[in-house]
Amino acid sequence: MITPSPRTLRPLLARHADALARFEAHPGEESARVVEDLRYTLCVITGTSRIEDALAAAERILQRAAAPVPVPVPVPVPSAVPTAAPTPVPACAQSSEALAA
Repeated sequence: MITPSPRTLRPLLARHADALARFEAHPGEESARVVEDLRYTLCVITGTSRIEDALAAAERILQRAAAPVPVPVPVPVPSAVPTAAPTPVPACAQSSEALAA
């Protein structure tokens, strides 16, 4: 599921709270429709089917967004470490047995 942006959620939650307060102060068909529309939108955007779950999901998303993001600690990369050059083997090296013969 795609997680909604806090920039999308905050205004939507504020509109929902405002519409709910208006409905409670002046119940009516129009104010009820606005509340229901906002509840539906919150459910869709959070991937839930109940307004209680939508509000809880929105709260979790906003909490995660507000949490400090851990800054990765840079790990030093070792520079090229010079390796010891191989000991050269003389081209004319012979075994001690060949010399003794």
